[in-house]
Amino acid sequence: MFLPPYSPELNLNKGLWKWLKQSVIHHVFYKYINEIRNAVQGFIQYINQRSSEVIQRLCEKIICLYVFAVYRGYSYHV
Repeated sequence: MFLPPYSPELNLNKGLWKWLKQSVIHHVFYKYINEIRNAVQGFIQYINQRSSEVIQRLCEKIICLYVFAVYRGYSYHV
C-alpha cells in the first residue's frame, strides 16, 4: 500500500506509543521507576487481552486511507 513519504499518523508503532503515553504517563507523576514499569506492564497486559480493540484502534486510519484510495480509483495492493 502506498503511504506518503512522512506519515507518522499511519505508522502503527507510533500509534501504539501514543496510546501507551496517553494511558500510562499522561498527567501522571511516578515517584519510583518501578511504578512506571508496573504501569507499562499493565498496559501491555491490557492490549494483549484485547487484540480486536488494538487492531481497530491502530489500523483505523490505514483502512480509511485504503477505502478512500479505492473510492478514488487507485489500485493499491495490501
